[in-house]
Amino acid sequence: MGGHFEAEESPEDCLLREVREETGYTLTSWQFRGLVTFVSGDGETEYMSLFTADGFTEPRCPAMRTAGMGGQRRCAEVKYLGRR
Repeated sequence: MGGHFEAEESPEDCLLREVREETGYTLTSWQFRGLVTFVSGDGETEYMSLFTADGFTEPRCPAMRTAGMGGQRRCAEVKYLGRR
C-alpha cells in the first residue's frame, strides 16, 4: 500500500495515516527499511520510504475503506493470508 505525504507530515505519520485510511488498522509496531529513489527521464527525482509492520490493532469492522471521492466509509471483508 502507499500514498503521498500531506504538508508537514513525517514519513512515519504518513505511514500511519495511509494504513488507517486504506484498511482501518492502526499500526503498533513498524520498522523503517530504506529509502527508494526514482529518477525520471527528465531528471525529476522522487523518493519512497519503505516500511514493514508486524503489529496492529484491528478495526471494529474487518476493514474501513473510503468509497469514491465523497469519503463515504463502508465495510469490506479482509482476510489475513499470512506469510508465504
